[in-house]
Amino acid sequence: MTATRIGVVGASGRMGRMLIEATLKDDLLALGAAFDLPGSPAIGKSAGELVGMASDVLVTDDRIRWFILNYAAAPASPWSLVPPASKLMARR
Repeated sequence: MTATRIGVVGASGRMGRMLIEATLKDDLLALGAAFDLPGSPAIGKSAGELVGMASDVLVTDDRIRWFILNYAAAPASPWSLVPPASKLMARR
């Protein structure tokens, strides 16, 4: 079975660290991303380092770039689920 990928926003905060730890300990979950505020000392560190565990996921503050690199080029892209801006504006 494929593990469910989890993204944590606020990775260096108390709840963020708890979520990272719980995700890394659970075999049915996989840490897919860890985000924090620009300028946070956690940026660029391993998410696992924040909780004393091993992880190859780095904490970043660039959610849009991460999303594009990880999903926009995928065959079943979530971008295909988002209506074009012209259709969104027409609904107003």
